[in-house]
Amino acid sequence: RYNSTVLRRVCKQDCEILENELCQTEYAIAKRHPHIGKQLTLEECQDLPEDDPDCLKIGLGTLMVSDDECYWEDGSGYLGRVNVSSNGMPCIEWSKQLY
Repeated sequence: RYNSTVLRRVCKQDCEILENELCQTEYAIAKRHPHIGKQLTLEECQDLPEDDPDCLKIGLGTLMVSDDECYWEDGSGYLGRVNVSSNGMPCIEWSKQLY
């Protein structure tokens, strides 16, 4: 039987959350893996269209907790929207941190 599954690109917002916040290491490994990144085209998130009605919504944007102002340890599990420190300095994206 013919497989009629149509591959769709992931939505830009979900791609950026995966790549920059939730699964940064795993996403980088997948892009370099010979059976994933070499055979499937994993597009750069910034190259995806902003409003693609046919994109695949993973639903990651719903994970954000708008009133969450707390984080634990290195903050990697933080899902809130606060992006300014208590003294007014803009926060650095987790993906840009130097460890």
